Amino acid sequence: MILCYLYKMIRVVISLLMPADKPRREWTMDDVKAALTEKAKEIAADLDWDKSIVALCRVLDISPSFPARNDMDLKTGGKGVYTGSEEQNIWLHGQVMESLAKHGFGD
Repeated sequence: MILCYLYKMIRVVISLLMPADKPRREWTMDDVKAALTEKAKEIAADLDWDKSIVALCRVLDISPSFPARNDMDLKTGGKGVYTGSEEQNIWLHGQVMESLAKHGFGD
């Protein structure tokens, strides 16, 4: 449920930020980062969304709570029990960023 909501929110947020003349299928990780940088400026310039899963969730207007991150971890293939460790959060951040690049700009 949370992951489905995440994908929907990502698509809405990115579609609002995406230049009208740029086709969706051509987005790269640099495009994702540029769009997220602009979105972060709108809500709080000091969020470290490029490294922190909690900050990234805030930029995407998704709950950064432990239960929400636990659910995202489970649905993205996390190994073992999610404890919110630094290693797990770094991995989860990477999964969300990859998802943005791969699915966040789809029709």
